[in-house]
Amino acid sequence: MSGIALDDFVAEAKSFLDANAEPRSEQKFVWGEGPDRVGILDEKTPDAYGVDVKPRLEVLKTAEPSGRKAGVKVASVAELVGKLKNEAGVL
Repeated sequence: MSGIALDDFVAEAKSFLDANAEPRSEQKFVWGEGPDRVGILDEKTPDAYGVDVKPRLEVLKTAEPSGRKAGVKVASVAELVGKLKNEAGVL
């Protein structure tokens, strides 16, 4: 089996971490102390990203849509297809 030995890998990984990372400080946990923040990601404002979010549209008016017309019952599929072709113009 070829590859790096486990001891060599561990030594190389520790060397890399020593050169590139800072160890976390030990923090003693005490109930009721410290921040209540439990999120993983930082919460940023739009300004932090350089984004302008002010409204740019003006609502001129709002209105209810008109009501639907009553539908019709058909006796067969052939009649339905005929109405869709001749009256509604969708087929």
